[in-house]
Amino acid sequence: MKPYTFILLPLLFLCSCRPGTENNYTINGYLPSTELDGEYIYLVPFENASPETVDSALIADGQFRFSGNGEEIKILRMRPVLRLKSQEILLVTEPGVINVNIDSISWAGGTPQNDVLQLWKEESEFVNQQSRKAYAGYINADNQEDMNHFKAVLDSLRTRKQNYNYEFLRKHGNTTVGRFVYKMAGASLTEEQKNSLTE
Repeated sequence: MKPYTFILLPLLFLCSCRPGTENNYTINGYLPSTELDGEYIYLVPFENASPETVDSALIADGQFRFSGNGEEIKILRMRPVLRLKSQEILLVTEPGVINVNIDSISWAGGTPQNDVLQLWKEESEFVNQQSRKAYAGYINADNQEDMNHFKAVLDSLRTRKQNYNYEFLRKHGNTTVGRFVYKMAGASLTEEQKNSLTE
């Protein structure tokens, strides 16, 4: 073995074991086509965003990538004129590889908190869509029977939302995604559910 090998091997070992690398995240993003190549996509903190805390990546070959560290809720978004085609999406910058599809309906997953956040987003959007339909039916109803029907649907959806959020927070309340969901949906809980979560 050559003498300089004794110097190189420890250096290589130290580089591969740099402190903090286990907390890094990588976001691999994909778009359905290369139509937006040359555009930038932005990774923006959900709270307290400033020019210094916004990251950007260039889209090339229908793909983009971010990497960094620090666990928080962030938003991936395009410039405003493109957001009708490219839905912005919430994600958690937790350690690991996060996969994101940016489209008219965007998706993120691949790490534990992003997987459950995606499920929460899908459930919330479904309930919101159904609630909008039921409310439209209620205000356009021309008889009491129909009004009662749509009111019952709205009550049922509200209860579904309360119970889903409560169970979500029971399981994930002490995580970054849990604290975010409590900020967004805690007001939807019953007083009994709120008290149960603080016990």
